[in-house]
Amino acid sequence: RGENGEHMDHRLNMHSLHFTKPKLLLSVLPAKHLLDLSAEGHLREKLKEVFPMAFICEEEGLLYILCEEEEGGKLCEKTEKKLSDLTLKGVENIIISRKIQKSEEVRVAFHEISRVREAAEMIGENKYLYYFQEYMIYVLLLEIEKGTWNRFVHPALDILKNFDGHTQ
Repeated sequence: RGENGEHMDHRLNMHSLHFTKPKLLLSVLPAKHLLDLSAEGHLREKLKEVFPMAFICEEEGLLYILCEEEEGGKLCEKTEKKLSDLTLKGVENIIISRKIQKSEEVRVAFHEISRVREAAEMIGENKYLYYFQEYMIYVLLLEIEKGTWNRFVHPALDILKNFDGHTQ
């Protein structure tokens, strides 16, 4: 689910979304009883009330929300409370990416979110809100298994690596 984020990339380009401030990507897993389109539309409206300025789309049965970061890579307590109220309205869980600085990082955030969901299932976690930062070590272990652990390089080191590549 949401493994590569290609559709999201296309949608971001179509809507000319700009990253003037850091953002977070949220993946909302609707409860199984919300499979009908009217119920999903109602949930989307409720999410729009929580995030009025956010970009919301659906991909592979999940709702994705691209919103501005609120408090150091997290949502503020008030927003978390509003989201927890949505459990009664049909949200099974929400996974929140790490801070996204530029549009190119959205695809990585998609991948990380799908891996958090996989890691949470693997360790038997059943929570409502999952932050990538809290599951990073589990995701890293899953990535080492796949040989793609280099995604966990700090962004500052990535900039230096790219600079060295251009100067050689």
